[in-house]
Amino acid sequence: MELERREFVKCSKCGFVEKRDDAVMRTIEEYILLFPDREINTQNINQWCKIVSKRTISRVLNKNFKRINHGKYSTYIKVFS
Repeated sequence: MELERREFVKCSKCGFVEKRDDAVMRTIEEYILLFPDREINTQNINQWCKIVSKRTISRVLNKNFKRINHGKYSTYIKVFS
Protein backbone atom coordinates (compact mmCIF):
# COMPACT_ATOMS: atom_id res chain seq x y z
CA MET A 1 0.00 0.00 0.00
CA GLU A 2 1.11 3.52 -0.68
CA LEU A 3 -0.47 6.91 -0.08
CA GLU A 4 -2.36 7.93 -3.20
CA ARG A 5 -3.40 11.36 -2.03
CA ARG A 6 -4.05 12.86 1.37
CA GLU A 7 -7.27 10.89 1.95
CA PHE A 8 -6.62 7.71 -0.04
CA VAL A 9 -4.24 4.75 -0.16
CA LYS A 10 -3.51 2.64 -3.21
CA CYS A 11 -2.34 -0.98 -3.44
CA SER A 12 0.95 -1.05 -5.32
CA LYS A 13 0.19 -4.54 -6.69
CA CYS A 14 -3.42 -4.38 -7.92
CA GLY A 15 -4.12 -0.63 -7.94
CA PHE A 16 -7.11 -0.83 -5.56
CA VAL A 17 -7.81 2.57 -3.99
CA GLU A 18 -9.64 3.09 -0.68
CA LYS A 19 -10.10 5.83 1.87
CA ARG A 20 -7.21 6.11 4.30
CA ASP A 21 -9.44 5.85 7.39
CA ASP A 22 -11.18 2.75 5.98
CA ALA A 23 -7.80 1.13 5.30
CA VAL A 24 -6.63 1.88 8.86
CA MET A 25 -9.87 0.51 10.33
CA ARG A 26 -9.57 -2.65 8.22
CA THR A 27 -5.98 -3.08 9.39
CA ILE A 28 -7.01 -2.64 13.04
CA GLU A 29 -9.71 -5.30 12.62
CA GLU A 30 -7.15 -7.67 11.06
CA TYR A 31 -4.77 -7.00 13.96
CA ILE A 32 -7.52 -7.82 16.49
CA LEU A 33 -8.37 -11.02 14.63
CA LEU A 34 -4.75 -12.19 14.40
CA PHE A 35 -3.59 -11.06 17.85
CA PRO A 36 -6.61 -11.23 20.20
CA ASP A 37 -4.45 -11.25 23.35
CA ARG A 38 -2.41 -8.14 22.51
CA GLU A 39 -3.40 -4.64 23.57
CA ILE A 40 -4.86 -2.29 21.01
CA ASN A 41 -2.78 0.87 21.13
CA THR A 42 -1.29 3.32 18.67
CA GLN A 43 2.21 1.89 18.87
CA ASN A 44 1.15 -1.73 18.21
CA ILE A 45 -1.07 -0.74 15.28
CA ASN A 46 1.70 1.47 13.87
CA GLN A 47 4.14 -1.47 13.97
CA TRP A 48 1.53 -3.60 12.17
CA CYS A 49 0.56 -0.92 9.59
CA LYS A 50 3.42 1.40 8.72
CA ILE A 51 1.75 3.21 5.82
CA VAL A 52 0.12 6.01 7.86
CA SER A 53 1.24 8.22 10.74
CA LYS A 54 0.68 7.52 14.43
CA ARG A 55 -1.53 10.60 14.52
CA THR A 56 -3.85 9.12 11.89
CA ILE A 57 -3.99 5.80 13.73
CA SER A 58 -4.74 7.58 17.00
CA ARG A 59 -7.54 9.58 15.37
CA VAL A 60 -9.15 6.45 13.91
CA LEU A 61 -8.85 4.61 17.23
CA ASN A 62 -10.42 7.52 19.14
CA LYS A 63 -13.26 7.69 16.63
CA ASN A 64 -14.11 3.96 16.62
CA PHE A 65 -13.02 2.54 19.99
CA LYS A 66 -13.30 3.36 23.68
CA ARG A 67 -10.06 4.73 25.09
CA ILE A 68 -8.68 3.45 28.39
CA ASN A 69 -6.00 5.61 30.06
CA HIS A 70 -4.55 8.68 28.40
CA GLY A 71 -1.43 9.86 26.65
CA LYS A 72 1.46 7.50 26.04
CA TYR A 73 -0.29 4.64 27.83
CA SER A 74 -3.63 4.84 25.99
CA THR A 75 -5.18 1.52 25.12
CA TYR A 76 -8.46 0.90 23.37
CA ILE A 77 -11.31 -1.58 23.56
CA LYS A 78 -13.89 -2.32 20.93
CA VAL A 79 -17.38 -1.30 21.96
CA PHE A 80 -20.13 -3.45 20.52
CA SER A 81 -23.28 -1.59 19.50
